[in-house]
Amino acid sequence: MISCIGYRRFLFSLASLATTLLLLSSSVSAQEQQFYRLWLTDKGTPERTLLPSDPWYDLATEHLSERALRRRAKVLPQDSLISTRDLPIFSEYRQAILDLGAEIRQSSRWFNTLMVYTDSLTHETLKSLPFVDSVSSMGSSKKIEAPFEKRTLPRVVGRSETTAIDFQAGGCITAQYGFADRHNREVRFDAAHSVGIAGEGVLIGILDAGFDWRSHEVLKNAHVVAEYDFVNNDSNTFDEPDQATSEAHGTYVMSLIAGYLPGDFIGGAPRSSFALAKTEDVSSERHIEEDNFVAGLEWLESLGVDVTNTSLGYTTFDPPETSHSLESDLDGKTAFGSRGVNYVTRLGMVCVVSAGNDFTTFRYVGVPGEADSAIAVAALDTAGQIAPFSSRGSSMSTRLKPDIAAPGTIIYGAQSSAPNAIAPSRGTSSAAPIVTSLVALLISSNPDLRPWEVRQILYESSGSAEHPDTAVGYGMVNTDRALSGLSGLRTITGEPKLLTHNGSISVVVWIISDEPDQVNVWNQHITTHSLTVRVTNSRTGISTSSEAPQPELGLARWLIPDGAVELGILPGDSLAVEIVESENSKPVRKTILIATDALVLPVSTLCQDVPIPATSLVTARPNPFYDATRIEFALDREALISLDIFSVLGEHVLTLVRDDMRSPGFYSELLLPNNLPSGAYYYRLRVDDDVFYEKMIRLL
Repeated sequence: MISCIGYRRFLFSLASLATTLLLLSSSVSAQEQQFYRLWLTDKGTPERTLLPSDPWYDLATEHLSERALRRRAKVLPQDSLISTRDLPIFSEYRQAILDLGAEIRQSSRWFNTLMVYTDSLTHETLKSLPFVDSVSSMGSSKKIEAPFEKRTLPRVVGRSETTAIDFQAGGCITAQYGFADRHNREVRFDAAHSVGIAGEGVLIGILDAGFDWRSHEVLKNAHVVAEYDFVNNDSNTFDEPDQATSEAHGTYVMSLIAGYLPGDFIGGAPRSSFALAKTEDVSSERHIEEDNFVAGLEWLESLGVDVTNTSLGYTTFDPPETSHSLESDLDGKTAFGSRGVNYVTRLGMVCVVSAGNDFTTFRYVGVPGEADSAIAVAALDTAGQIAPFSSRGSSMSTRLKPDIAAPGTIIYGAQSSAPNAIAPSRGTSSAAPIVTSLVALLISSNPDLRPWEVRQILYESSGSAEHPDTAVGYGMVNTDRALSGLSGLRTITGEPKLLTHNGSISVVVWIISDEPDQVNVWNQHITTHSLTVRVTNSRTGISTSSEAPQPELGLARWLIPDGAVELGILPGDSLAVEIVESENSKPVRKTILIATDALVLPVSTLCQDVPIPATSLVTARPNPFYDATRIEFALDREALISLDIFSVLGEHVLTLVRDDMRSPGFYSELLLPNNLPSGAYYYRLRVDDDVFYEKMIRLL
């Protein structure tokens, strides 16, 4: 490492050397240009953690969004969120390299590297620079025509970075999967979608070769918040004039996650938001694509992306570039692309990567799927067996790869050949976005999840969890089991629906909880706990709330009489809906809904209607029942209530509630019949002067 003062003295000798090189160039024959990766010694300041008081802090954080800092805070101490690795390449070092005539084609702030294009004579000079730690020759002599030095990476623009409020999901979507029906149900996406979990609040990054998301019918409703082309260094991730159809692969991959064309095709996480990075050059296979990939990761991380999908892999490169070797650099931590995955995972981002389709050639999982921190996905055939092309892990390695598996043959997706084309394809490129969708569903359910927790849930809920191997890893993913595993960490809910009616507000949401001591009858959890829903009109700042006991598993409901009047809801108002644990105010779900025509858009995919508020006896569930049931009812006003059980002969058997003044809302009362004989009974709800009866049956 050299000091800034010493560096300035060095510039004088460097300028002299540059003059010498110019003179030499007129007397020597032109030398072949090649790509070289330069590893620099420092960022112009010693390596360290940066606090807000550090003079370098602002430069290190100017590219980072608040969302990125929040995600980092899930995995890093507050005083370790920023380091010198977040600084850009030191400007004086960069300029010195340019002054020598080398062209900078890509860079990495995390690893302090520059990919340059220059001749062998300049290469020798570069190696001698005191701030160059080492130089790796890439071997390729094919130049890339892209003005790297002029690029400005975009921030999230034009739309919300967290909530796809402009995407109006048409309620329950599980009967509208269309061509995606088979694989969606194979991995049980319907278990999440039906309860209102479809990727809400999650930002997904996709790294691929291009995307036709603006015009394709399946994708044009996707909530894309940012995009960038790292191959050509522009903001166009669609076709370049000389690379027609380059967007085909990425369009297909993206549709498996983001697709939304009800009745024809619906992806796994259509309510997520998306950032698109074009990092793959379809015209060749070269090491610089790994540098593009790492640059893409750095950009996506800075936006605050939660999970990335990479349906790409690198094993064999075009001559004369040196291909990857299982013995020398596929150890999970050496290859450049794998280093990028490992580092960004430390910053809280989950990286899902296709295992590769090279079993008959290279055989093994390539870069970056082989990274220690990557979730590498194998492909399964229609019989649930490993697809013959799917790359395997090495039995000689202590690391298990691939990690998990998903359907990867005859998987339908959007085709860029026509605006409405949908056709089948195959490959681990199909399997990876299915898993990425599942990860998005998990993070949507619990935004506090950290990468290692996501990995553990996937492992434990997959089909071969007891006997993982180097073909399918922990086996076929299962959304239903994954959500069940997640509910063991905290209560989770789907996205709520909200309805205004005659001045009142009604809210419903599906709850999934895993309490070890709860009574479970016919898959109906009948214990209850208290949850509060709080609704705030963002325009006026006025809030209203309702607290009510809710089931541990099932549909939770709240009623707020005069809530719409109190909030002064007008069409177009943004309503913040927050569900919290009543006892400790711990948040369970937060969302934004938009009011229209005095109603609220049912943007949730929840397959339950919002009931019109009314005082009524709802139901006993389950009914018939064995050991326990619960009796649910709604109140649209404050009232004195009693709830009693009678035999069919009219004899009073049991009192559940006696003359209790209750606030408006939905209630669920637990009935434990103890020594109650089998047979038919009536339960009676008295609400002030109104009386409601319903029949129920106990079985032994």
